Amino acid sequence: LLALAVDDLRQGGDPRLPLELALVKVTRPAADLSREAIAYRLEQLEHGAPTPRSSPEPREPEHASWLERYRKLLTIRHREIVPRLDGITPGGEYELLGQTALRVTWRLGDGTRLVLLANFADAPFAMPESVSDGRLLYSSGEPPGDEMPPQCAVFYLQIPQ
Repeated sequence: LLALAVDDLRQGGDPRLPLELALVKVTRPAADLSREAIAYRLEQLEHGAPTPRSSPEPREPEHASWLERYRKLLTIRHREIVPRLDGITPGGEYELLGQTALRVTWRLGDGTRLVLLANFADAPFAMPESVSDGRLLYSSGEPPGDEMPPQCAVFYLQIPQ
């Protein structure tokens, strides 16, 4: 899934599109993933378009928790990633970590690395590295220590020294 996004990054074009595509695939698998939809989404996110907060709040607790998660992710993206996109170049690296996990790294415009670690297994995965060498942005489960929880994705920034 994310390997295709990395290949797309290497082929040039707008480097923001494959990164956004990968993030949307991980967080919103049912979303429209056409290039036009992703480009429109980027335009809206990067120019401070109104958020869906003006719409009525969901009544179902599960829906409310998903909405809160998306709001949190959009806030993180706007605060931490968007300011670092200027000057980003196509490319990225990925590494399969066994049969059920992967690591993807993107070098952002300011030299900071955005790192995704994902465990798709139903069992914990021994972390290949410590997230202490970066700043944790988001974890879909318990923040990892020596092991990453099952079905978990973690994003963090490694800021150059």
